[in-house]
Amino acid sequence: MDRDDGSNRLHLLVIEDTGAQTNSLRELLQSQDGFLIDVCSASGLQNGLSELPAASYDVVLLDLPFADGTELSALKTMRSYAPDLPVIVLTSSGDDLAALQALRNGAQDFLIRDELTSRGLARSLRYAVERHKIVDALRMSNERHELAAAAANSGLWDWNLETDEVYYSPRWCQMIGYEPQDIANTPREWFDRIHPDDQGTVQQALEAHLKGGTTHFEKEYRMQHRNGNYRWMLSRGTALRTNSGTPYRIAGSQIDVTERKLTEAQLLHGALHDALTGLPNRTLFLERLEQSINEANRNGKHDFAVLFLDLDRFKTINDSLGHMIGDQLLAAIAKRLEGCIAPLDTVAQLSGNKLSGLLHNVQYFAPLDTVARLGGDEFAILLHNVRTVSDATVVADRILKALEEPFKIQEHEVFSSASMGIAFSSPAYTRTDEMLRDADTAMYRAKALGRSRYEIFDTAMHARAMAIWRLETDLRRALERREFRIHYQPIVSLHTGKLAGFEALVRWQHPERGLLYPSDFLDLAEETGLIASIDRWTIWAGALQLRLWQTLHPQHPPLFLNVNLSGAILSQPDIVDYISTVLDESELDPTALKLEITENVVMENVINIARTLADLRALKVQLCIDDFGTGYSSLSSLHYYPIDTLKIDKSFVKGMTSNNGNSEIVRTIVTLAHDLKLNVIAEGVETPTQLSLLRNLHCEFGQGSFFSHAIDQRSTRSLIIANPSWN
Repeated sequence: MDRDDGSNRLHLLVIEDTGAQTNSLRELLQSQDGFLIDVCSASGLQNGLSELPAASYDVVLLDLPFADGTELSALKTMRSYAPDLPVIVLTSSGDDLAALQALRNGAQDFLIRDELTSRGLARSLRYAVERHKIVDALRMSNERHELAAAAANSGLWDWNLETDEVYYSPRWCQMIGYEPQDIANTPREWFDRIHPDDQGTVQQALEAHLKGGTTHFEKEYRMQHRNGNYRWMLSRGTALRTNSGTPYRIAGSQIDVTERKLTEAQLLHGALHDALTGLPNRTLFLERLEQSINEANRNGKHDFAVLFLDLDRFKTINDSLGHMIGDQLLAAIAKRLEGCIAPLDTVAQLSGNKLSGLLHNVQYFAPLDTVARLGGDEFAILLHNVRTVSDATVVADRILKALEEPFKIQEHEVFSSASMGIAFSSPAYTRTDEMLRDADTAMYRAKALGRSRYEIFDTAMHARAMAIWRLETDLRRALERREFRIHYQPIVSLHTGKLAGFEALVRWQHPERGLLYPSDFLDLAEETGLIASIDRWTIWAGALQLRLWQTLHPQHPPLFLNVNLSGAILSQPDIVDYISTVLDESELDPTALKLEITENVVMENVINIARTLADLRALKVQLCIDDFGTGYSSLSSLHYYPIDTLKIDKSFVKGMTSNNGNSEIVRTIVTLAHDLKLNVIAEGVETPTQLSLLRNLHCEFGQGSFFSHAIDQRSTRSLIIANPSWN
């Protein structure tokens, strides 16, 4: 033992009853070469105890009578007085039982006086000191381990595999609500409290490690607390083995990870559910659908269906009432959809403390009937036990009926409907995207047939969908490839019978299908958002062409050009700047450009459209309401908009020669338009009689097949040169 003065001398205290033994011991020890020792003595136990504080002793040799129990009592007193000081017992007795009692009471060694040798005594002293060092270091290490474990909130366990006894630290016991005295030192105290569903996996992990299959034991499992609840624990341990590899002991730690598991469950719930409605999201829906497809293809039982649902005119609600109302409507619709499906998705109902029930038990991807929000105003429903078509259509009818009832959102009464597509499971489906795609295709078919209805997918729909997809692909490339053309339909002044201008009508010169008319592609262009790009090109190309014709064939007043604008282009923030740039580049008089807008486009977003129209009117371009009378505006609202011209829909013009009252409708429109100082263009003029009636009403302009169909650029120039007259 290292001394304070830096020497390696041992400092021995001999406690005996006569003092005669000390000298003989000193002589024995001095005969050992290289063994440096200072020997002091004390007569009697009390003198020895009082001597201890006076010097720093390395070891005590206790030589007191043993037969009457004095020595054993002295040893106990010694150990309680100086627990960290190594003690060697010297006695005349060779009783093995006495020696064992001495060792059990803290002695480092037990020596018999008559058998004492110089070498044996020196070795015993050295071993006592070194053994004490080792024990002291181990004790400090264990204390550090205990402190570290306590700081880390860990409970310790130590399992003696040979005796089948387990030590459980106080913290380990506290984790499950017990005091150390309540827990016996048996493995059952641990394993009987593990959740029945977890016992097998814990046992497997332990056996794998004990057999040498893993470097350590590690497992998470649920353990029953004293209050009856289960808490999540993480246990780690390592086995000690003999030279032959046989484990004889395994020790480790246990920590409570319940809060982490709850957090993980909440995060998983959030990752798999829509924040607004609480419904499963696209990810979870596709996981469940994939499991259903895989299970059906394994067992050959194809008994499920997918309903794809899209709300009708939801954008109108968002634009008119605001996104907050729209979000509340989506949440309300989600609840109604859930009410139409049984059983409900119980996972979506969990929140707060209920999440503790999730803990590893929840089958997130079980084949449940599921209502999911895929995004925006799109929902999907996965139905199981669908044995006949009617099993799915009954649910679809239930949904349509449920959505008929108005929704009370704040102070608003909001009506909503939905279009649905249904795809039934079959061996042909191996991927989720295929089945969802087909349900989506059927939904679009339902929208095309009038909305607020459902359609069942069939292979013909897929063929149509593929054709549309190919058309969309071609449409996206058409602008790059300059495949669009403008055909011009003459607009005639009914007062002079002369050509006054044209309406620019877009055609698509498809490389394989030939010339396509707007009815073949404009709806698709609107759905894909390409309509705005087509509108921009039409304005630019039409303005340049008109300016060229005005230059080559001047007349008074100059020819004008009507161009249709979609709601999409009017919603673009730079549309006014774009048209201003076109006018500058083409050097076209702004009054020669008439922009046509349908009344439905105007009414869908009154505030923003009115602002845009005012800015366009400030450029001095002309504004025209197209197809007037077919939408839901009225003549009384026209004065709110800075328009110059009304275009009467051809359906009214066509009926002027019958007795259905259309003549009076046209008369009313023309009269009130003139009162508002607006010009009128009559569409669909096909007969001399219609022309005559319109002239009698003092309608300014006419357009229709009576004058000319829409014609290409070359034919239009020829018509301008011919300068025909329709009188």
